[in-house]
Amino acid sequence: MVRDLEPPSKSARHFVTVAPLDQLPEGGSLLVQKDGHDIALFRVQGKVYAMSDLCPHMGDSLSAGQLWDGAIICPRHMWAFRLNDGVCEDVPTLRASLYEVRVVDGAIQVALPPNPSPSTADTEDSGNCDGGN
Repeated sequence: MVRDLEPPSKSARHFVTVAPLDQLPEGGSLLVQKDGHDIALFRVQGKVYAMSDLCPHMGDSLSAGQLWDGAIICPRHMWAFRLNDGVCEDVPTLRASLYEVRVVDGAIQVALPPNPSPSTADTEDSGNCDGGN
């Protein structure tokens, strides 16, 4: 089962600075931790994306993956998660949780939900790509 973060209402959004933009190179990734959230940042064609660092399939670090064609490739099973909507290209019912992101005066800011959410990974129901390995 995939649990998505409930989108915060406009009034409930709370943006926090997580890193200077110059720490995130073009075509690169950066893992940041803020208020109990592990957040993977990506910069592609000048745009910054933010998603939960935990792969919703098996919980590996998405920031350790490789960027390819608008997606991050999880290093464990090579599944691709689109940066713009979090959907897994290999298993479209699986989705990585995204954070709203903005850049203000050279600082990357993400909107955090009111409380840290549980992991979106539920390995019992998330499927298996290689017979359990």
